[in-house]
Amino acid sequence: HVQQSSKVVQNLQLLQQLIQTHPRTTKTWWGTNTTQNNNTQAGVIERLERDYAIIDHLLQDLALYKTTVASIIDDDKAAVAAAATDKSISPRSRTKTRSMVQTLRVDDSSFGYLEQIKIRQDFLLFLLTHSGLRLTRAQYRSIWDHLVSGALCREEMDLCYFWLLRGSIPPHFSSSNDSHYRLYNQTDQKYLFENCLLRLPAAQLSDTGYLLCVSFFCSVNKRAGALSIKGE
Repeated sequence: HVQQSSKVVQNLQLLQQLIQTHPRTTKTWWGTNTTQNNNTQAGVIERLERDYAIIDHLLQDLALYKTTVASIIDDDKAAVAAAATDKSISPRSRTKTRSMVQTLRVDDSSFGYLEQIKIRQDFLLFLLTHSGLRLTRAQYRSIWDHLVSGALCREEMDLCYFWLLRGSIPPHFSSSNDSHYRLYNQTDQKYLFENCLLRLPAAQLSDTGYLLCVSFFCSVNKRAGALSIKGE
């Protein structure tokens, strides 16, 4: 269904629930916990990527969904512009498209635009923080271009900023060796900071965007030895 872009968010939620029926870790012959087993959540996720390229399909669906919504918005704007001189249409109706983007529903879906975006983000974050999978630079760039550069509303940009902030915090596992399960590693974070965040116009940053910039600035410069934080 994800490959066919059919009822995507419902199927993503169901797929995550199915993955979560598997244990996070399993015992090795030596009695230690490990995530590297076909029957663990990490094993199932990595098999989905190996056999079905689940991440690429998810990003392709995101691009298709945003194209569909953008087309609807453009059509609505054109209709409003054409009716701008029609005095029988109220001023409130003429500005309807500007207030409906966030909750716009496509194909009779029960999920609005921002909900659709967030569910896709949550599922992708789940895949990456519960397995050893990593995004490529091209995939990072695609996400940034769709959700920030190509955002249809400011709230969409904030969803992406918050998603990146959440990705710096690994989930809690019983194994002490799972702290590497984050959305990005150090080189990824440096790439995002230098090639995406630094190019944002500072005057237009939201509070969430500002927090993300500060977080990445401190992390990147601290690792480079250019910044020291008192008390650490």
